[in-house]
Amino acid sequence: MMKPMVKIARKSVVVIIMDFVPNVDARTTLFVTNSMVLAIALKDGQASSAKLHASEVVMALTVGQNADAKMGHCVRGSMGCVIVQPDGPGNSVSCPVQMACLDQIAINIADVRMEQIVTKKPVSVHATLVGKGNSVMRSAARAPSAHTARANVGVGTMRFVPGLPAGVFAMRVGACDMCTPCSEDTFGVNCNETCRCFNGGLCNRFDGSCRCPEGFQPPSCQDVCDSSHFGIECSRVCECQHEATCSHIDGSCTCLAGWQGELCESPCDEGFWGIGCKMACNCRSDNMCSAATGDCFCFPGWMGDTCEEPCPVDRFGPDCLMECRCANGASCSRTDGVCSCAVGWRGIVCDEPCEEGTFGMDCVGICRCQNGGTCDHVDGSCTCPAGWRGLTCNEECPSGLFGIGCEFECSCVHASDCSKINGDCTCLAGWNGTVCDEECDLDSFWSGLHRKL
Repeated sequence: MMKPMVKIARKSVVVIIMDFVPNVDARTTLFVTNSMVLAIALKDGQASSAKLHASEVVMALTVGQNADAKMGHCVRGSMGCVIVQPDGPGNSVSCPVQMACLDQIAINIADVRMEQIVTKKPVSVHATLVGKGNSVMRSAARAPSAHTARANVGVGTMRFVPGLPAGVFAMRVGACDMCTPCSEDTFGVNCNETCRCFNGGLCNRFDGSCRCPEGFQPPSCQDVCDSSHFGIECSRVCECQHEATCSHIDGSCTCLAGWQGELCESPCDEGFWGIGCKMACNCRSDNMCSAATGDCFCFPGWMGDTCEEPCPVDRFGPDCLMECRCANGASCSRTDGVCSCAVGWRGIVCDEPCEEGTFGMDCVGICRCQNGGTCDHVDGSCTCPAGWRGLTCNEECPSGLFGIGCEFECSCVHASDCSKINGDCTCLAGWNGTVCDEECDLDSFWSGLHRKL
C-alpha cells in the first residue's frame, strides 16, 4: 500500500504533490504561489476525497471512484481544474472561486457546483457521460459562463450582469433538465435547508452563510455592531468623541448636549447650549452658561438663576458664597471681597486706625497738632492738653484760665500766678493756702526768710 506523500516548501513558490491510496483524504490549506498544485487520489476506492484551499495558484485535483473533490478560494486568473475521472456513484465537485478561469469535469452521477466568479475570462463547467442525478449549478457575476450537461442533468444559472455573454447548454434532453435556484430563505441540496439570516441579511443559497447589511454582525446578522464599530460586517471603527453615540450603520455621531461637529469634537459656541447647541443662554450681563445644561455660571459678585442679582453688602464671590470680613464701616467688594476702609482706618480688614500723625481717607492726611495735642485719625482735629487751646493747640490759656480747653477760672487770691495746666496758685510773699488766702504768721515769716538767707 502506498503511503500519503506531501511535499511543501513554505516559500513564495510552492509545488505540492499529494499521492493517495484508496479511502484516504487529502487536505491542504492556504498557498500563495503561481506554480502547479496537484492533489491526486489514485486507485479506485471508497470515500476518498481531495480538498484544497489555496489562493493565487494553478490547481488540479484528481480523485478516484466514489471520491469528492473540493477546492477553496482562488483569486487569480490562472486555470483551476477539478476532475473526477473514473466512473462511480456519489462523486461531486465543489469550488467557490473568485477571479479565476475554472474547468470542472465530473463523471457519472456526479454533481458540479461553482459559486461567485468575478472575472471576464471563460469559465466552463461540464458534467459528462450519461448518468442519473447529475447536476450543474453556477452562481456568477460579471462573468461569461458555459454550462454543458448530458442527459438527466439539471442545469441552474443564477445572477449574471447584463451585457456579458453567458451560455447554458443541456444536451441529450432527459429528466430534470433544468433546476431552479433556491428561494431567498432556503439553501443547500434541493434547497432543503432554511436560512437563518436576520435584519435583511442575504442568504447564500449554497451554504446558508449570511451577508449582513451595514451595522449588523455575522454570522446571522441578528446582533448590531458594538458601540465602537459600524458598517459592513462591523469592520469600521467609530471616531466619535466625548462619549457621543456612533451609528452602527454609517458611523455618524449623535453628540451629547454641549458638543457639536461631525465627530462631536467641539464644545458649543459661547452663548449656546444643549443638543446640537441650538439653545441660547439666558444669563444676564454676559454671564456664561453650561454648554450641557444651560445653567448660568455667574461672574463673581452676582447671584440668581440668571445672574441678575448683585451680592448683598456682606457677601462676595461666585454666587455670593463668600462672607465679607471688613470692619469699622468699610465696604466689601462683591467680586473679590477686598475691603475699602472708611476714613481714618487702615489694614486688610480695616481694623487698624491711622498711624499717629496721620488721618483721613487712606490715612494720607498729616496732623498739625502742637504742644502735645492729640490728632483725631478720622478728621485730623486736635485734642489739646490742659493749658492749651486753638485748632492746632498753639494758643496758651489766657491769664486767669486753666485746664482742658482753658475752660476753668483760677481762684487764687494773693498769688503772683495761676498754673494754666491745673490751676495751682503761686502765692505772694506773706500768703499761703490753696488759693493764697491765708496770711502768714510773722514769726514764721521771719523764720522762713532767715532760713532762705
